[in-house]
Amino acid sequence: MPGWIQWLGVLPLVWFFYERYKQFRQWLLKRESSRSAPSRSKAENLTGAGLAIVCAFLWSLGFFSIGLTTPNHSVWAINAVILGSATIFLFLGSFVVRMFEKKEPATTASALHLSSPHGIVLLFATVGNFVLSVYALYYISISQTMTLTNLFPLFLVLIMLVRQEMSWSNVTISTVLLVATGTLITNLDEGLYLKRESELIGSFVAVVAGLSFAFYAYQVGKVEKIIENVSTRMRFLAMVFCGAFATVLTVAHVSISEPISASADLAILVANGFRVALVYVIYHEAVRRAGVLIPATIVVLQVPLTMFWDARFLGTPMPRPLMIGAFLIVMGVVTLLVDELSPHTESSSPREFRE
Repeated sequence: MPGWIQWLGVLPLVWFFYERYKQFRQWLLKRESSRSAPSRSKAENLTGAGLAIVCAFLWSLGFFSIGLTTPNHSVWAINAVILGSATIFLFLGSFVVRMFEKKEPATTASALHLSSPHGIVLLFATVGNFVLSVYALYYISISQTMTLTNLFPLFLVLIMLVRQEMSWSNVTISTVLLVATGTLITNLDEGLYLKRESELIGSFVAVVAGLSFAFYAYQVGKVEKIIENVSTRMRFLAMVFCGAFATVLTVAHVSISEPISASADLAILVANGFRVALVYVIYHEAVRRAGVLIPATIVVLQVPLTMFWDARFLGTPMPRPLMIGAFLIVMGVVTLLVDELSPHTESSSPREFRE
């Protein structure tokens, strides 16, 4: 029997799944239209977008500067210095800012502690993001690491879909396809073959780091609904970073990692601790003003910025697959961003449910 005749037997199965998909999509749209979704003002969205651009710039500088020290020190020692110094800067900053703010309600303070669900998720997401992002640099370039960790808006969308806080739309599907294609191309060499095993390991580690930050970004959206003061935000972040620092320091001690003694490297990492403290406070404020998705998509601008720093100051060559893959990933999240910022009519589906 010819092969093409055998394949005809698959058509009824394809048709069955297509019909089920249409029914599922109609159910999602009907469920979505029954929920209220109060939108934020244009000014809030623009302010959040502006803050996210600042975050993208600061994050791109971080990857570039940390990349200068990675070959000389263990991943645990690097993260211990960064997280430890960030914790100190956040605690000190919270005390200074608190002098100029009104007192936070007692209910907010009781809801925000490290053993709360918010604190636990943020703690593990922070450790995963920091450790895996730096660990990936042992296998792949700074630009490739940055590109793959910035898959996190895609993971964030998937989390919100699973949590039924978004629904599938043509824009969501387009974003998923663009980002998935860009990720595949990023992991090809100039001959369009998959890279060697060590680079694939680094790529996988970077993707998981992006997944960790997606959980962090999602949880930030929950936390920012109950935080009113900047000092409270900084103090809560300090607790999360302190827990992450203790975890990383313990592993560094068990693995007998050499402490960092070179003054130049130590200065770079402490400065990164200050940068980390600043950028996370700004990112939380961006989420508070513009919601979860808009800041998450805008910070992907750190991908082309990192490529610029990497090529300009470190002389790292930019292979065509990496540039094409990064372009597709950025285009995917820009598509999502444009849809988020555009006004939606009654017949169109709201992109993000807001409580």
